[in-house]
Amino acid sequence: MQVVVDRALIPNPQDLVNLRQSLAAVLDSGLQHDPGRFFAFLNEPTTPLAVTSRPRRHLHGGVVMRRKFTTEYRPYSFGEPNGTNSLSNGDPVLVEHWLHDSGHPRGTVLALHGFAMGYPRFDAVVLFARQWFQRGLDVALMTLPHHGSRTPPEAR
Repeated sequence: MQVVVDRALIPNPQDLVNLRQSLAAVLDSGLQHDPGRFFAFLNEPTTPLAVTSRPRRHLHGGVVMRRKFTTEYRPYSFGEPNGTNSLSNGDPVLVEHWLHDSGHPRGTVLALHGFAMGYPRFDAVVLFARQWFQRGLDVALMTLPHHGSRTPPEAR
């Protein structure tokens, strides 16, 4: 396991300098005092550009939908010139959405996975999706960028 962690997760020594420099902007107190400097979207609504939904499977009392959408939002990239980000708008947001047939859930749980996750079938178990659903809540299992099927081919 140590070999896997060392090869897949620990940065190369030559990358470590760049990684430390990229953290400087996050540690800058200006982020707390002027978040708009880093998050230009704060005062502008972001609307989906494209949304697709398709049923994945049926549950007792509901259905699991697979949703995919893209937006114009581009996250700030620390360490890049002018904060431009290399992530393209072609990276869709993926959500596995557990919906009750009644259409009147008590609320919705937005479940964000952790490190080395991003596969809804596994995430559902770890994040207790079935238990939340059985308690009357809809569940949205979101796949974060660079995880699961959103992992770019060049990622380590």
